[in-house]
Amino acid sequence: MQRAPLSGGLTLELRDRLVKALAKANPGEAADRQFLANTRDFVQGRFNAGLYIPYVRTELDRLVPATPALLVAPFSENAAHTAQAAWAKYLRAEVDVTNSKGVKLKLIPAGEFRMGSDETRQSLQDAGFVLSEIYDPSDEHPRHRVQISRAFYLGRYEVTKGQFGAFMRSDGYQTDAERDGKGGSGFDPDVYFKQAPEFSWKNTGFSQTDSHPVVNVSWNDSVSYCNWLSRSEGLTPCYSRRVTRAVLLAPCYSRRVTRVVLLASGRFVGVRFCGERLPVADGSGVGIRMQSRVRHSSQCPGTRDRRPAGR
Repeated sequence: MQRAPLSGGLTLELRDRLVKALAKANPGEAADRQFLANTRDFVQGRFNAGLYIPYVRTELDRLVPATPALLVAPFSENAAHTAQAAWAKYLRAEVDVTNSKGVKLKLIPAGEFRMGSDETRQSLQDAGFVLSEIYDPSDEHPRHRVQISRAFYLGRYEVTKGQFGAFMRSDGYQTDAERDGKGGSGFDPDVYFKQAPEFSWKNTGFSQTDSHPVVNVSWNDSVSYCNWLSRSEGLTPCYSRRVTRAVLLAPCYSRRVTRVVLLASGRFVGVRFCGERLPVADGSGVGIRMQSRVRHSSQCPGTRDRRPAGR
């Protein structure tokens, strides 16, 4: 329904969008600077309304475009690229970015997918899978819909041994495996893998270069790395240490696209958050997304995945 026009033909709807556009306009960009000047002239009566209204509609589509549709799985590669471009335009951001530490990040569109499984032991065995006696597929139940309501940046690759080493040298940090005397897991040709004091992120018992994913990294180590990276990027750290665990600081919404990294890890560790939503406040730093074999750290401009990070 068209609202009543204000003087000069500027409707309330256009005015509301204009207020948002004025807040987003960047005087450092030529097009935005021209928009601000033309709007000032219009308000002061020096820009004809018949010319300004068509002009400002185009500028509003550029500065405050409509929110792109969610990318719903399953989808094609072309659909994914189209959604990425649409969200990049909407957020006035790049699809690919690199942070100050050389971590390459990719913009992930907001979307929707089905998480989990309804498979049973019997259905898996009927399909030809050989299962161990202790395997229980019910920890994937029920299959449910998950919606990520805002786009976010995700690291294209696992955090490397070299990247983690830069944190260790800069921060003077010791990992849990180095500090607790028990060590991490490493390869032993006699017993395959074992835990021993000599194993840590620096020594895994098998050959690694600085380009390999870092391993033997605990939840606490990951939190410390993320907070260090946040500070390096001029962002507020996501995590605060309380007694023996790290917790995510109070979450809230943000539309600003910030940063994300990806951190490799070994075993699954449970996670508790102070709140139910990711990410934390606008301008905050890097957070961790947990899975059973890989720990992803991420910071995004506002998801509504209300399930805790991890299973």
